Amino acid sequence: MLICTPEDIERITGKTKFKAQERALREMGIPYLERKKDGPVVAVAVVEAKLGVRVASRGTPAPQLRRPTALRGSGHEATQKG
Repeated sequence: MLICTPEDIERITGKTKFKAQERALREMGIPYLERKKDGPVVAVAVVEAKLGVRVASRGTPAPQLRRPTALRGSGHEATQKG
């Protein structure tokens, strides 16, 4: 999961103080985790969803399977002997 950087939070809220950022996030309906040292923690996906941005899955891409060289070609004749 990607989280917003402190700079992202400042841009989103227009605030530099943690309490003011939290207040602005609450007013915007953006859920966050409160961390006293680091300020509010917000998932990028939450902000994107709030903005109506459709993003492709950020998960691990599906593996691309390759056929062994012996099986390449037209059809499966390489697998049949005789």
